[in-house]
Amino acid sequence: MLDPLVDTPCACDIIHMKERNSLCMSSVTRGCDVDTELLCEKVQVERKLFSFDLRENPRGRFLRITEDVGGRRDTIIIPSTGLEAVREILDNAIKADAEAGPCESNFD
Repeated sequence: MLDPLVDTPCACDIIHMKERNSLCMSSVTRGCDVDTELLCEKVQVERKLFSFDLRENPRGRFLRITEDVGGRRDTIIIPSTGLEAVREILDNAIKADAEAGPCESNFD
């Protein structure tokens, strides 16, 4: 049996980065489950493409974050009840990064 939180295809795969249109707001039916996309945004960071998809199905609302690097994809799913906690961690990471100053790369 397929897990509707993980195995539902992302309608954002056909959307250009940061583009919002009617294709992005969609419902996908798999068996009896309906997976509705509420938000779809993408951002390119260096060689990585990140997709952020807020979705809802009968099991609840969740944020699916997918990292695509040269065709290889990794995905995490965060229940909507955890989004505030994740935002706090991201805010702390952004602050720590700014306070650390310029990054010293070994790739120069």
